[in-house]
Amino acid sequence: MAVLALASIKSSPGVTTTALALAAASADGPEAIVAELDPGGGDIAARFSRPFEPGLLSLAAAARRPGEPVRLADHSQQILGDIRVLVGPVAGERADAAMRLLSERGVWHELQSGKTLVLADCGRLDGSSSALAIVEASTALVVVCRRILSELQHVHARLPWLRRVAERVGIVLIGDGPYTEAEVAKSLEVDVLGTLPADTNAARILRGEPGSQRALTRLPLLRSATMLVRDLTSATVSADITLIEGVGSGDAQVASAVTAEAVP
Repeated sequence: MAVLALASIKSSPGVTTTALALAAASADGPEAIVAELDPGGGDIAARFSRPFEPGLLSLAAAARRPGEPVRLADHSQQILGDIRVLVGPVAGERADAAMRLLSERGVWHELQSGKTLVLADCGRLDGSSSALAIVEASTALVVVCRRILSELQHVHARLPWLRRVAERVGIVLIGDGPYTEAEVAKSLEVDVLGTLPADTNAARILRGEPGSQRALTRLPLLRSATMLVRDLTSATVSADITLIEGVGSGDAQVASAVTAEAVP
């Protein structure tokens, strides 16, 4: 099954919330696990009052024992009904050490042979991140980005590097903004996989505030996430992650304006 690495480039547009929304949207599809693999430390355990183990630390401990199979499901917990999560420790140093050990053991490459959709929350990516090994082993890197010029500029500047690290790169846009999906795809020359709305009610539930998975299904974020995860899983299976067609001539003038602003 697919291993999708989700990350941001500079700001914090809601990578963890996006990963959880996609997992919640997979309830009627393939089994999914959100793996909190942020070298800066995890938030999910605190958000949902869960212990840190089982989680990333117990997974790393299992990887140290020769001959023992290392399965994410054995170290996951459930939140909001049946959303499965591999929680990371709050301390970045412990998360970083666990991830580097798992990289040395080759665990990330083994995940693609399983039947579970792994949604790896990699936090912010930079050249020293221990999450780069997950990105390199992933089916695709999904960059989460708000539809505003400052964030699009940073993504555009890092795209050449990202394409050297990841097999495939796409963007998920968050919220409204002055540019359409097609304009972003054309001007940045990157696949725009879709847009998720800035849904404050759903975001509160996914941050651990009172609510349920059933309540989530009635909210705009989950409706959009359901379509997105369906397209992502079908695209990765067919090895074709291009989901937004090129813009037509009528959009060229606007796309050129975006490029002029986004590329100094």
